[in-house]
Amino acid sequence: MTLRNTCILAGFILATSWFCVESAKPKGASLTLKARFNATSYLLETVEFLADEDAYLVWDFLDLISGSGTGYAELDDGTCWRFITDRAAQLLSPSVGKLIPLTLGVRQYAAKLQMIRQLAEQFHPEQMFSHETSCCFVSVDGAVATTPQILSDLLNGIATPYSSYSESEQLFSFDHIFPGEVGGPKTDADGGSAEIYPRVAILYGSPGLPCFSPLYEELKRVASNPDDNVIFAFRPLLTAACEPFSGCARAGTGGQLLLPGWGVEAALKNTEYSAMDDKEVSRQQQQGGSEEDESGTADFGTGDAAVVKGFRLDVLAARRPQLRQELLTFRDQLRAADDDEAALKVWDLRDVGLQATQRILGSSDPLALLAELSQNFPGIVSSLSRQSVSSSLKSAVTHNQQFVSAGANFLLLNGLAVDVNDFDFFAFLTRLRSEMRLRDTLVGPPLELPSELAKQVMALRAEESAHPGPGGGEEAEPRLNLGSSSAMVKHVAFLNDLERDSRYQRYGRNLGDLLNTFPGRLRPLARNVFTAVLVTEPLCSESLELVMNIERMWEGGYPIRFGVVFNLPSVVSRVGQQRKQPHLRSGVLSWAEMDASERFGRGFATLKEAFGPAAAWKMWTDAAEAVASGYFEEPKEVVEMAFKSAWEAAARSPPPGARAKAASRKSPSDAFKMLKDGAGYAAEVGMQLSETASWLLAKGLVQPPAAKAGERDADKVAAADDLGQCTAPPIVWVNGLTAKAGGSQPAEDIMYKVMGEMQRMQEAVYFGRIDDRSGGGDVLVAILQMHGSVERLNQRLVGPRARSAQVLNLAPMLNHPAHDTLRALYRNAGSRSSVLNVASVTHYIAADLSNEAGRELAAEALRFLSEVLPASSASNSRLVLVANPVQPEDAPSLLELLVQAGIRQLDSDEISMDKVVAFLTKLLTDSTLVARLSGELATGSSEETLVAMKYAENAGLDSKSIRTFLIQVVDESLTEQGTMRGGTPSMSYRITQSDLCRSVFRLEAGAAAVISNGRVTPVYTPNGESHELLAEDLELLQIVTSSGLAAAISKTLLTARSEGLEMERVPADLPDDAASNVLSELSAVLTSALASACRVAAPEGGSGGSSSKMSPGASLQMQNMMSMLRRQAVEVPGGPDAPFHIEAVLNPLSRPAQRLTAVLLLLREALGPSMSLTLNPQRDITEMPLKSYYRYALPTGLALGGGPPGPPTAYFSRLPGRRVLTLNLDAPEAWLVEPAAALYDLDNLRLEDVAGEVAFAEFELDALMLTGSCVDVTASGRMTPPRGLQLHLGTQEQPHRVDTLVMANLAYFQLKAAPGRWLLSLAPGRSRDLYLLQSSTGTSLEAFSHEGEEGAAAAADQSSDDVSTQVLISSFMGKHMILRVRKRPGMEAEDVLQEDGPADDSYDTWDPSQEDDEYMDDDEKPPSSPTPTPSGGIIGKVSSLIMGAGSKAGAAQQDAASKKARQLRGGDTINVFTVASGHMYERLQKIMILSVLRHTKSRVKFWIIKNYMSPQHKQVIPALAERFGFDYEFVTYKWPHWLHKQTDKQRLIWAYKILFLDVLFPLSVDRIIFVDSDQVVRSDLAELYHMDLKGAPYAYTPFCDNNKEMDEYRFWKGGFWRDHLQGKPYHISALYLVDLKRFRQIAAGDQLRVVYDQLSKDPNSLANLDQDLPNYAQHSIRIFSLPQEWLWCESWCGNATKAKAKTIDLCNNPKTKEPKLTAARRIIGGLWEMLDKQQEDVTRMVQSVLEAGEEVGPAGSVSAPAAGQFQERADADVATELTELSGQNPYLGVDADLDADVSEADASEARTDKTEL
Repeated sequence: MTLRNTCILAGFILATSWFCVESAKPKGASLTLKARFNATSYLLETVEFLADEDAYLVWDFLDLISGSGTGYAELDDGTCWRFITDRAAQLLSPSVGKLIPLTLGVRQYAAKLQMIRQLAEQFHPEQMFSHETSCCFVSVDGAVATTPQILSDLLNGIATPYSSYSESEQLFSFDHIFPGEVGGPKTDADGGSAEIYPRVAILYGSPGLPCFSPLYEELKRVASNPDDNVIFAFRPLLTAACEPFSGCARAGTGGQLLLPGWGVEAALKNTEYSAMDDKEVSRQQQQGGSEEDESGTADFGTGDAAVVKGFRLDVLAARRPQLRQELLTFRDQLRAADDDEAALKVWDLRDVGLQATQRILGSSDPLALLAELSQNFPGIVSSLSRQSVSSSLKSAVTHNQQFVSAGANFLLLNGLAVDVNDFDFFAFLTRLRSEMRLRDTLVGPPLELPSELAKQVMALRAEESAHPGPGGGEEAEPRLNLGSSSAMVKHVAFLNDLERDSRYQRYGRNLGDLLNTFPGRLRPLARNVFTAVLVTEPLCSESLELVMNIERMWEGGYPIRFGVVFNLPSVVSRVGQQRKQPHLRSGVLSWAEMDASERFGRGFATLKEAFGPAAAWKMWTDAAEAVASGYFEEPKEVVEMAFKSAWEAAARSPPPGARAKAASRKSPSDAFKMLKDGAGYAAEVGMQLSETASWLLAKGLVQPPAAKAGERDADKVAAADDLGQCTAPPIVWVNGLTAKAGGSQPAEDIMYKVMGEMQRMQEAVYFGRIDDRSGGGDVLVAILQMHGSVERLNQRLVGPRARSAQVLNLAPMLNHPAHDTLRALYRNAGSRSSVLNVASVTHYIAADLSNEAGRELAAEALRFLSEVLPASSASNSRLVLVANPVQPEDAPSLLELLVQAGIRQLDSDEISMDKVVAFLTKLLTDSTLVARLSGELATGSSEETLVAMKYAENAGLDSKSIRTFLIQVVDESLTEQGTMRGGTPSMSYRITQSDLCRSVFRLEAGAAAVISNGRVTPVYTPNGESHELLAEDLELLQIVTSSGLAAAISKTLLTARSEGLEMERVPADLPDDAASNVLSELSAVLTSALASACRVAAPEGGSGGSSSKMSPGASLQMQNMMSMLRRQAVEVPGGPDAPFHIEAVLNPLSRPAQRLTAVLLLLREALGPSMSLTLNPQRDITEMPLKSYYRYALPTGLALGGGPPGPPTAYFSRLPGRRVLTLNLDAPEAWLVEPAAALYDLDNLRLEDVAGEVAFAEFELDALMLTGSCVDVTASGRMTPPRGLQLHLGTQEQPHRVDTLVMANLAYFQLKAAPGRWLLSLAPGRSRDLYLLQSSTGTSLEAFSHEGEEGAAAAADQSSDDVSTQVLISSFMGKHMILRVRKRPGMEAEDVLQEDGPADDSYDTWDPSQEDDEYMDDDEKPPSSPTPTPSGGIIGKVSSLIMGAGSKAGAAQQDAASKKARQLRGGDTINVFTVASGHMYERLQKIMILSVLRHTKSRVKFWIIKNYMSPQHKQVIPALAERFGFDYEFVTYKWPHWLHKQTDKQRLIWAYKILFLDVLFPLSVDRIIFVDSDQVVRSDLAELYHMDLKGAPYAYTPFCDNNKEMDEYRFWKGGFWRDHLQGKPYHISALYLVDLKRFRQIAAGDQLRVVYDQLSKDPNSLANLDQDLPNYAQHSIRIFSLPQEWLWCESWCGNATKAKAKTIDLCNNPKTKEPKLTAARRIIGGLWEMLDKQQEDVTRMVQSVLEAGEEVGPAGSVSAPAAGQFQERADADVATELTELSGQNPYLGVDADLDADVSEADASEARTDKTEL
């Protein structure tokens, strides 16, 4: 062949190859997500990062930046990046320093900086929005300074006196306060009494700006001078106008902020029913694509068979054998680019999970390949199914799946579980940072643990989450044991006994019957399964209401044993006084001296003594009835009447026994005289009452009256001598658990506790933890044995307040000078022990022995150590006495010196621990001696000293050394004047220990507290309340503190020491007794460090916090599970000092794997952790495990030492061109995201229709969610949801920007917000009329000074009421908060949803009177009501308790309802609700809207769900509304995190149609009609809108059944649905009317969500969710059936009834699968074509406006319009532009068109109908 021919052939081959490559060029998609605010500065984000580490670092960093001299340099972004990160890293530990590039790269602090920007706009709009303002300014008392001179003038001027900060700009917790010297309040210049508080100067600006340094230096100067009395705060701010002048501060700014931390899936869409818009396809479709051979094997083949799209894969594999698995994946992606894959058979998928695992484990980079396989699975599955699997892998997977469910996913970060199903990247990053900070604490000074031991200790935190209560399990509160049966009967008066009373003997006795109980019910058994004991005052209003409710429950046969023991304040006060001062004896009170409560208690005890407890209960109920009747106002009169009445009733029919018969012979008057005289049966009752009061005090069920400092005389406590509120709320004790039982619903409070116990009992019986023989047949004993119990309860230690107790990190104590002066006291150390013993708890007793509270605390602590702890089952502990004097420089008391001398005896090897403890206990418990020794040292007596020395000698101490120490102190402190001075060397311990209390324990001077492993229990403060803390309380504190984490750490340290592990603080040669002391201290410090780190790391919102659905013990379970796995793991070694460790179990073909692999790759690149991944594939797969491609958007290029990160983008390089895809965003729970710009239909994306190579789309963060729970705390027993309470969120100027309602489900609410400062308030009107805001976990409860334009008038009348709170949103995790409200006095019985009185229909409401009949015999029950009762279970019963209930209306109310019915129901405006997703359905929706307008004469407002609207549709609707004259509003609701979420987008849309009807719309909307987008309306909707629904909450049209061809598809005619419906019709959901007012009144939305959450967890239920759910629930939530003509559908109805149809729905035909657009043209004809043309005209006009304003973007892309380009533009402007484009009047032209076309359309429609008939 000639050279010429050879060249021609080569050229031909090259050209052909080029053509083939071009024609087969893959197409992809690129998505970005932007915030609605501009990007922030890396420099300012670094400031916030450092502030979270240590507030002082901010000022170090600012000085470092200012002193570098590079702030103004014109450096490029890369140099600025390195400059900022390097300078910040200098201030941090190496581990945390690695986080700076990652934190800046993901823009974690951008939200906080935007919040500060919004604050500046609120406080200083003139500075933010003016063109002639400075880039830096200082705010002082509302005035602004922009130069140092102006600032100096402001600060040096005469200040106006004011008494607080409220008149200056408000400071917040996030503000950076300069650590200067600020003086206290000063008097004014005239010497008056007015005080001038420190002035606040707030600097807004950024380092790098020329204006910053002068103001910064001036403020530092004045803040450092105490005489200037100025607080200097810095708020980082850099506006867009100032960015060019800011030097390195400009790095990171420019344009809208691109956000990371979100995912997107390209899901393969089911095209059984076409949803493509034919007009759009015809515009976009392009020629392209080619077919590829699909054949392939697990090998590459040879020759041409190994060539795939120009790549010789066999040659590449030969050259790089280590990349064989990666090349196989690359080959699969090349072959998948042309998506003509043959359909896989079921057997091909069977082992695809194992095959993916095999390929990953064989890779040189398994983590990267795992990401490739999981994220591109649909394109790889065909070839992957031919991968061979080794037998060893199958064996390992089989072994592992004995311990872990196949396909499950878990992740442990340093041993703690991470929720992989609700993964929030920003919450994870916050947690990651706390882990690295904690590790630095453990391995750095002063702890200096070895890395491996630190890793083990951090993993032990799983023990704490698994054992929050003392008995293990999930109970956070221990159970209180009231003693033996005889002890309980002695003090408790029981109303009934289910095991002995004859009325209960017909019931069974088998505990197994509890399992056969319907949910929400109690099983009647002749066993005391539930014992409820009330502790209350007898005559206060709450108590009397309580006894009336219990009487009804007893009469109704509730299977609960009721008892009562009275809290008599006067008796408790006397007993408490005698206990403190046993030498004092109070005399016997006469009847006249007793208050009413004590009189009643004596009468009650006398009746119990004479006739038994039933007669005593009769006295209590008679008193309650008498007070309720209003006949008695004086409590003492009630006592006499009730006693005589009860005595007379008991005497008529006395119980068996000689005592009762003898008592029955006395008349009521004689008995009452006997009671007054204290004779006869009343002779011993006074002693009994005192014993009962002592018993209550000992059990902790009542507290001695709290006294102010210096007011410790119990006699000063006023007696309860009226019928008002109780001095202490009633308490109910149920099987050991206690709760308050007062308030307006006491029976519900008790039942709430009992129902919780019922669930626990069922679980215990089911798992065999309790049976009929347990506890010797005593159920109560068995329950207390099973859960564990304590002998005393102190609510301050285990109650709700205890959960928020302060936890300190005690690590700084180890470096404190006072550390060497502290000595620990052990128990049971008779001699210097050689046995290693690590105490799990160390109690630091901080006290001032010069005051009584401090001495009492020290004495009780020593009594705990010497008496209580040896007899207790609690673990070992240590006591450390720490001096905290009020004046540490003064000389101590003689008592304190004796205590110190005794403690110093521990320094001698000859003195044992028990001798020192014995001496100190004897010394401090001798109250007489203590009182004499506690005075000033100069007044000390030698006589008392000799007594103390005698105690020391008797205990075996060296009295000589004690005497020497005392003499030395006196010699050093004695002055020439004969006085004693402090601060001598022997007294230096006072100064250092006092400083320890201040700096580490955070106590004020003179305060007394117990610090147990870092947990602070306050006992006494000099200017506050004092609380009693007994030795028995310390035992409870020991039990609570030692469980879980503390025990695990002490055990780990003991093991490490035994195994010879080197520890810096515990040398190997240290003797065991000394090592025990050091290890015990180390255990306490480690426990405190870990516990305090958990408190600090708790995220503000998002799924990293309360939204996690993981069980408390999940971490420990996962740790145990992973220890049993046979490792076929992917090990990723970390760096030389890996900052954290990750263990994961991942199903390679799952959504968590798709998401987490991207995150793990980022962490590997940026931080270098160690990782261990165990693959857990699903076995026997029968369908595609992943039906979507996936990308997770994260920044790129974050390797250490690199430059600025790349933008976070979700980029699909190649996707199947001919398959229809749906792009769905996987956004964090706190984000509300919507598409902002997309040229193509993201619901129906087919890449072969895309003109360019990439389909671009841009999303926008619409809002950050403010979520929470709003609870009504009016009832003292428990918190209830204020269902229907309306909340507003706004600003000071505009208080109502968005609103919402509170659900009954978890009392949940949500509001759309953005970074900034917001005002959350009760809505004016009924919500504000009924409720007050009591507290919140927002920033502050202080409302803004003005309520704005809305509600200003009401504010004038309610100026003292709390109706609002301010909330700060400063994180991309949003915010979750708790809001507590309380009803106003007199409004307790009002319902916020029933303004016009009770509901006018009793259907589906709970009748409380029926509750009492549940356990009655049939012959005891009254005639049943014909009113239907709600279904059982959570909805029918328990939820009724939570949600409240309506009642039947009286005749007057019925008349009012009838009059109201004659008016237009729902108002004049017709509200229509609709939803659409995808361009075709949006086209149909516009046609539907026009059809409604054409036939409806009333004004119409359309409510459209915004979540799924395309950017184009959001622009068209406003223009359509302007042109055709209707109202509209876009509504949205974020799916609640606690509700089971659908994964399919269509099912999500269906769910939105039904699940959130009560909260989607404001309360002002009474009714709304849902109309499907593919519907055409042919009648006036006003007829439907105003229809009487006969009390039902909604109305649907039943499916018609006259089209016999479709009978085989009518699923509701047979099987489950036929049995469930029980003759009721099955309704279609394409059109329905909702009476929202009625819907909310009966809590229909809350009930539907409960039913949905139960059913949706089964993937086979609720196939047609939007209509299955209301049809399923119609037995409890009635459906009003509309006449058939209201909805006609050809598929089900046939043509015979079409002529009468008021609406036509284009429902899918399961038989023909006809496309909707084809069906629309055929079925509806001319009218549809006409409406389609009208909407198309408007759509085309809007598109022209958009395109005219667009900038040229990448090929195939569309630039995002300016934020709110059409939404925020005035409607008139839009109409003007459309008018100019169309050349016609927007109103007259449209009307003319309609007038011209209507007759022809009507005629055409009539002809069509006639033909069909």
